[in-house]
Parts: sequence; structure tokens; C-alpha cells
Amino acid sequence: MPGALVTGILGIKAVGRGQASNRGVAISGVVLGGIFFAIVLVAVLSVL
Repeated sequence: MPGALVTGILGIKAVGRGQASNRGVAISGVVLGGIFFAIVLVAVLSVL
């Protein structure tokens, strides 16, 4: 899922430049990617 975070950010930038119109999908990618990253981070830190 780290790809969701990266492509979401790229999508938001593309919307800002007028190259895309899917801002909602890009935002959901950033949100879901961030949530996944946070869950993985907590899981890794809980093992240490």
C-alpha cells in the first residue's frame, strides 16, 4: 500500500496542474496509504 500514498500525492499534484480531475480518488489514496503506513509502523514498534 505504500504505492497508494505515492500515487495519491502525484494525483493531487496532477489535479492542481489541471491534468486530472480525480481529486477525490487521489485524496482517498493518500488517506488509505497513510492509515496503512501508521498501522505497519505501530505493528513494527510493538514487536521491538
